[in-house]
Amino acid sequence: MTFPSRRPSGDILLEGILSIPDVSTLVGGVVICHPHPMGGGNMEVPLLQVMSSHICRGGYFVLRFNFGGVGESGGFFTGGSEEPYDLYSAIELLNGMEAVDASTTAVIGWSFGAQVLLSSCSMELDVSCAIAIAPPLVMSNMEKLAEQLTLSRTKIIILVGDRDHFSPLKELEMLKKLVPEGKIRRIEVIHGADHFLFGREEEVADLVFKMIADYL
Repeated sequence: MTFPSRRPSGDILLEGILSIPDVSTLVGGVVICHPHPMGGGNMEVPLLQVMSSHICRGGYFVLRFNFGGVGESGGFFTGGSEEPYDLYSAIELLNGMEAVDASTTAVIGWSFGAQVLLSSCSMELDVSCAIAIAPPLVMSNMEKLAEQLTLSRTKIIILVGDRDHFSPLKELEMLKKLVPEGKIRRIEVIHGADHFLFGREEEVADLVFKMIADYL
């Protein structure tokens, strides 16, 4: 499918894949954001496919999409400055679907997608839960990020591997200290996992689904 993103630089069309659960009642929805395209990140990477399948089988609509300039999406990749507008548009699309219960929706981001998710939290994401998987904290301005999270009204959950050099646990603890208590609802550590989570896709997908079920 395609849908519009209203960026400050001009409207573009994004490509996405909508997974529809086999249910007949009103259910929640989940938006998934992909990692950095310079490292081959797009909506088709294995972890996102596995997560989408798990979550959809669990009874949720799932929308994964390519940021502007990635795959068949129009526009240009901007490294984080305009990608939040792509995320807002994806959430708006999902929440506007007749079969989706907009009061129980979530957003998930991995790596660069997690960075976009967290940086967007200060602008009132219309979701109940935000799960950031392996956010690249070593590349972030921690003070600015803490300020954005402080303004968030969304339940924020962070999932990292204990061998993740881009999101080391000491940086995560620093971030937690910089934001008011309770803003980050949960931190989950996957032992023996690095930033790329190779071979851990099923484990991560199962864990993320349980988080969604708990918080939605």
